[in-house]
Amino acid sequence: MIATSRTGWIGVDVGTHAVKLAQIERAGSRYHLRAAMIVPRTEPWRTDDVLRIEPASSAQEIRAGLTLGRAFSGRHAACTLPMQLCDVRSFGDLPRDDAGRRDTIAGELQSLALDQNVEREFDYWDAEVPGHDGASVGERQHVLSLARAWTLCAARDVSQAGLRCRMLDGVPLALARAVEMSAPRDAAGPTAILDWGFASATFCLVHRGTPYFVRTLPGCGFRGAVHAIREAIGVSLEETNKVLQDFGLPSSTHGDAATS
Repeated sequence: MIATSRTGWIGVDVGTHAVKLAQIERAGSRYHLRAAMIVPRTEPWRTDDVLRIEPASSAQEIRAGLTLGRAFSGRHAACTLPMQLCDVRSFGDLPRDDAGRRDTIAGELQSLALDQNVEREFDYWDAEVPGHDGASVGERQHVLSLARAWTLCAARDVSQAGLRCRMLDGVPLALARAVEMSAPRDAAGPTAILDWGFASATFCLVHRGTPYFVRTLPGCGFRGAVHAIREAIGVSLEETNKVLQDFGLPSSTHGDAATS
């Protein structure tokens, strides 16, 4: 997140196998990465860990990232949680007023919940649905929700690391802002963007700065690439991660290691 300040908030991306921290800085009309740090988990989360009601803390990893990443500036932070924890739904006939929408959404989520005893936090956004020529052919409301216990845990972890959690962000909305920062809002047609996480991937179509199509793709995570490299060169998981951080993945055009 970056607004009028030259330096943005510290972004905390909580993942199943690592916690990532990043901060951008603006120079004129351009943005660059001021600081970034990846902190592997001592105990990676299994699928059943992610889906359990009692959240697992990430405070230790956040503190480690801030200690090792000396270039981080400020104490305001925005945090994202794994999309495996989240539920994304689309609606096309919600009331026009915010209070009516929230009441309707809360009722729908309650009726669809597998566990009626789990309280959920949610928010929504409006998105135009583009036609073949890019013009809008309608509007839908998209709802992102997750168990309240996870939201409280995330805020507590960030606070314990010495940061002020200003926003619990949604991955699709963060991806849309990344698209908007790198391409004009009025670019012709939608933009496809993929968040390639370790356990799963999130695919979004973004139109005019807003995600209008979101799908979580289980079983399509980066772990497949990691295990393939690990087996091919016969090294440990930690050594494989080091190779990927230093050299990246092979280029699709030249076959050599990516350097960016």
